[in-house]
Amino acid sequence: DTLDNIEISLGLGNEVSERFESTEPAATFEPMSDPPSIEMGELSLNDFVNDDDNPEDDNGHGTHVAGIALGGLGLTVNFGCSGNEPFQGVAPNATLIGVKALDRDGGGYASDIIAGIDHCASAQLSGGRADIINLSLGSDVLFSGICDGDPIAAAANRAVDNGVVVVASSGNEAQSNALVSPACGSKVISVGAIYDDDFPNCDFPDLDSFTFCTNFLCTNTCTDIEPKIEDLACFSNKSRNLDVTAPGCITYAYSSDPGGNTVGWYCGTSMASAYVAGLAALVLEVSPDFTPQQVRQAIREGAIDLGPTGFDPGHGYGSIDVVNTLSNLDNTSY
Repeated sequence: DTLDNIEISLGLGNEVSERFESTEPAATFEPMSDPPSIEMGELSLNDFVNDDDNPEDDNGHGTHVAGIALGGLGLTVNFGCSGNEPFQGVAPNATLIGVKALDRDGGGYASDIIAGIDHCASAQLSGGRADIINLSLGSDVLFSGICDGDPIAAAANRAVDNGVVVVASSGNEAQSNALVSPACGSKVISVGAIYDDDFPNCDFPDLDSFTFCTNFLCTNTCTDIEPKIEDLACFSNKSRNLDVTAPGCITYAYSSDPGGNTVGWYCGTSMASAYVAGLAALVLEVSPDFTPQQVRQAIREGAIDLGPTGFDPGHGYGSIDVVNTLSNLDNTSY
């Protein structure tokens, strides 16, 4: 099996609990004349919001997430600090199954999200069911434990039972022991966010602190001052059920926001989840017979321990490491 045969489904839309991402710090976008290519699965596109087969991203969040996971090869951007920087996704040769379940404002109905999950996990899908479903979205309800009774988490767990790896963002409410659904599903790989650089830096010479809204009305906030690479983002939900962390702030990728071909940056656990979805595709490229449980274990065991020694609620089993994870696959049987 090759990466060309790995299909990733990513909902093309914002998430209810991540509306803060375009507030403070403001997401910024640079126009692009030649956007990256992403291979789309034939006859597999679906828009459950507008009831058609055109899941156009009219928000910008979904294409940004897709760009992180599997943005095509050949894209470079020069921001004036490091010369031309590559912007392909983690698994650029994977195939995207585009599904839209949330509207242009990032809101929607659980029924549409569940329909999107069931659609991608269906064996009747053209080309077969998805190999990986990334859910960079979350409920407005927080769960301190496993939430398998929640309808969205239950749908995600069903997809895993059908052989699909499901990855979800932990949420951005700065909780000390709670996750949003579906990240709190027992069979879902839940992902928190860390910084991917030291700040301030050349790209952001004047940005030495970040303040985030941690609820929809922005009555609650958290602030990171001069964060360092691999620091846990203050908004990232912690939990005894968290699996891993991944870069989520500041993360550049291609996006359709604000209505054109752009490269922009966001901060959020949505971005971190997309990195893990891409890594899952690379794991399946090396070990195509792996079950979702084996993929999850490989990602956990390949992670680099951060924070307190061993598992901790902020970092889970650590920060994902692509090279370490794939190297382990050559020597380990799960």
